[in-house]
Amino acid sequence: MEQGLPEFGVCNLGHFVLPTFYNEETNDVNWADLERAIKAAVRLQDNIIDYTDYFLEENEKIQKAERRVGIGSMGLGTLLIRMGLRYGADDGNEFTDKLYKFIAYHAYKASVELAKEKGSFEKFEYDKFIQSGFMKRMLSEFPDLDEGLRKYGIRNVTLLTQAPTGSTGTYIDNIPGFRNKFGGTTTGIEPYFSWKYWRAGRLGMAEQTVDLAQEYLDEHGLSNISELPRHFITAMELSPLEHVKAQAAVQKWTDSSISKTANCPRDYTVEQTDELYREAYDLGLKGMTIYRDGSRESQVLATNEEDAKLETHVEADKLKKLKAEAIAKSSEEVSQPTPTIKKVPARLYGMREKVKYHSDDKVRKAYVHIYLDEGTPVEVWVEPTEVADKDLADALGRMTTQFLRFGATENNVDQAVKHLKKGKSMFSLPTVVGRLIEQIYYGKIEMPTFTNDDKPKQFEFQKCPECGEKAYDKGNCICHACGKSNCN
Repeated sequence: MEQGLPEFGVCNLGHFVLPTFYNEETNDVNWADLERAIKAAVRLQDNIIDYTDYFLEENEKIQKAERRVGIGSMGLGTLLIRMGLRYGADDGNEFTDKLYKFIAYHAYKASVELAKEKGSFEKFEYDKFIQSGFMKRMLSEFPDLDEGLRKYGIRNVTLLTQAPTGSTGTYIDNIPGFRNKFGGTTTGIEPYFSWKYWRAGRLGMAEQTVDLAQEYLDEHGLSNISELPRHFITAMELSPLEHVKAQAAVQKWTDSSISKTANCPRDYTVEQTDELYREAYDLGLKGMTIYRDGSRESQVLATNEEDAKLETHVEADKLKKLKAEAIAKSSEEVSQPTPTIKKVPARLYGMREKVKYHSDDKVRKAYVHIYLDEGTPVEVWVEPTEVADKDLADALGRMTTQFLRFGATENNVDQAVKHLKKGKSMFSLPTVVGRLIEQIYYGKIEMPTFTNDDKPKQFEFQKCPECGEKAYDKGNCICHACGKSNCN
């Protein structure tokens, strides 16, 4: 999910765990409890804006002028199963529309009440605020909001964001109290991926199971998941169009960003993709994500352990393979060892990148020049726009160049990148330079190629103003026919 923000913009995100509002006796949502939670969430998220210690002054200035928050949810898939409603079908979408309409109304009502108490956000202008398609829909459905907006304004420029909540949802799902009570919690507005699956993480692979499905099988004396009723549905069992319709039901009542994936089978065609995007456009989606099964080497969730991989795992496997090939090659050529230090050609090609970095709690700019020899970075120069950082940048470029050329390790580039990043913040100048070198070396930044077929521009003599012959060499300021020279 990408949250739409202005320059230096900030958005506080918070999420309801929807199954906590399920009332088993009525097989419905406890609407009174949800309303109280919405009011508390809006006030909490708004208070966080004032209590936050901002890293950058620009962030604080923008956030306190807009007071942007994003209240969302997780566990929609769990809640629908509990209620016996099928995710993506008409009955499920009808309830989803009702639920998120309720959340939107009470969130906006709470923000207007906060504006009455504390004042509206600094940039609020009623006439401009109500011009969006979302606000036109809100005021059409809830005309009672208009009086408060006119009189008091609203406390927050946006209120609703449906984030993916992958890490948060997984964390909650591993709390015994929640897991025992709900049988598992789906992340964001997604359904369950599968009743049993593998999740790739930084610490390795972990098998995840959904207790909710097993509980139903045990309770009804069933032995196979194929015997589960229609409202037990997983992401891969839904059609792509059902995914899109489910997103449309939530997006209708979401004023900011939304995260939702339409899972497609491996044989999904370009024509079907085109049709799905057109359907999404007709349903009013701001944007959408399609994931065709097996289309990427890395896949966070998978039905078997071998397919569950992060991008870092894939990169590590590639690096391992490259190192193994290099070791094998060096052992073959041991009789003819190559010198550690290679003379750099007189002419190098490379690139210049304009980057941003943090220095003295400020965002500054620099130009990083990186030159390559046969695809390997061998020379680095750093030019900061801030005079105070010039000596640091000059030393950084020179020492990095020395390491790249004379490191005498198995892989000088890897070692240089490792030491540039080690112990530094992700936006420090050494880390930014290291990341750029790494992206170039591993082909994440495509470099132009130069071959011997590239012909230089042909030199031509000009007409001599003295003798009229086409023999005047302007560069050397002399006519090779009559000897005329303007320089003398």
